[in-house]
Amino acid sequence: MAINPLGPRPRSDPERVAEIKRWVADTFQLADNAPILVTELRCAEPDCPPIETVIAIMGRDGAACCPPTYRLRKPLIEVTRADVARLATDTAHQQGHACQQPTRTEISPGPRREESRSHDN
Repeated sequence: MAINPLGPRPRSDPERVAEIKRWVADTFQLADNAPILVTELRCAEPDCPPIETVIAIMGRDGAACCPPTYRLRKPLIEVTRADVARLATDTAHQQGHACQQPTRTEISPGPRREESRSHDN
């Protein structure tokens, strides 16, 4: 079955997005008002999962023109705090990247864990 990359995206749970943004802010020690983008994208490339989560930290280190971008090869609902923590560890050497080339890190999914799809709190 072919996936239309321009088709409608699945609706993201705003509470889940906010939770991941808090993890990113904590992990990267960002200001409370730091703009962080968390979204799911469809991918139709052969080596790509059908849906991946993309995180961008906007305006970090004066790099508004090309924010650090991180790709998690799993849907938003499966992203864990440990996944976000690995992003910081895997890219610590790239703190002062030049604006010509955005930072991109991909994390493959680890062992799957059972997680309820319910969003009851």
